[in-house]
Amino acid sequence: MLRIVTSVILIFSSIYGCTQIKEKENTPLKSNKIISDSTVTNNRGSIITFPAKTFTVGKVAKDSILTHQFKFINAGDKPLLITKVRTSCNCTVASYNKTPILPGQTDSITINLDTKKPGKFEKVVAVYSNASNNFAEDVEMSRTILHINWIVITKGSTKTR
Repeated sequence: MLRIVTSVILIFSSIYGCTQIKEKENTPLKSNKIISDSTVTNNRGSIITFPAKTFTVGKVAKDSILTHQFKFINAGDKPLLITKVRTSCNCTVASYNKTPILPGQTDSITINLDTKKPGKFEKVVAVYSNASNNFAEDVEMSRTILHINWIVITKGSTKTR
């Protein structure tokens, strides 16, 4: 008797459950808002554009001062705000403008590199901003990756480690 009651309940719940799913599939979307192509192209937001994302220095003498500026432009139609700049290690230090960069303006991120230790170095600089391009879903903001390569040699030496 218990098996019959359980079977009847299972049959009714599966039929009722399937009916609910079909009704949900046929319901219209809550938002019928359509964005035209002209809206997308006319309202681009801020767009960060780097002419060069990689800088290769080559060989430099140990204990020398090594600085590079990554230039960029806000190619969008809204102010660009760089929220943070992260480097891959403490031997690479970045400085940047913390005020908004207006549309059409250029600016730069200055990178100071440590040359105290001999060897070959390949470092990464991550630039986070409110730019609408280069959006990274894992960090919920725009991220642009820059690369720097350099070789530190001891004075009078051509060898590297």
